[in-house]
Amino acid sequence: MKPSVVPASEMAAPGNRLGFTIVELVVTLTVLGILTAIAVPQFTEFLRNSRRAATINELVGSLSLARSEAVRRGLPVVMCKAVDDTACRTGAGDTWQAGWLVFVNTDADSPPVLDAGETVLKVRTVPASGYQLRPSVGVSNFIAFGADGSAGQAGSFTYCDSRGTPRARAIVVGEVGRVRLSRDTNADGVEEDDDGALSCP
Repeated sequence: MKPSVVPASEMAAPGNRLGFTIVELVVTLTVLGILTAIAVPQFTEFLRNSRRAATINELVGSLSLARSEAVRRGLPVVMCKAVDDTACRTGAGDTWQAGWLVFVNTDADSPPVLDAGETVLKVRTVPASGYQLRPSVGVSNFIAFGADGSAGQAGSFTYCDSRGTPRARAIVVGEVGRVRLSRDTNADGVEEDDDGALSCP
């Protein structure tokens, strides 16, 4: 048998070896670094916006539930800062991101207390970090809706995260009980509630 012979045209020349040169590797890593520098901040911004939207939507949903149930039942319904799923938090310095309760305040006590036998409509006690829900004075601990759907006190809840005032957003509750979001009415990059421009620490 004749030994097989590889044609010269199929033999790799010494200068045509597979792989990366140092220059190609440096260029690839540079491009990768640029793409990462662009993509990571945008992804982080996306995550922060998603968390803000989810938190605000849940808060608006809870407020709307409290108001509609007060009208439906003909009884006062309260949303308060939660210690856990059985009690309201009353500390003036606390913010709302630790969670809240919505319950039927059958005995209409004020400040409201979740008593035995009163119906709990919603509990939100998921630990949260990276943001604050800062209440205005009128809703520092609770907000109560009457049987006619009106709010016992007007106020707002301002969502703040590490991006500060330019990314703040507020949920505003009027005395008639209507819930709305803050708006940037003067196009200065900062949204306003009924008390003026929002601010974050």
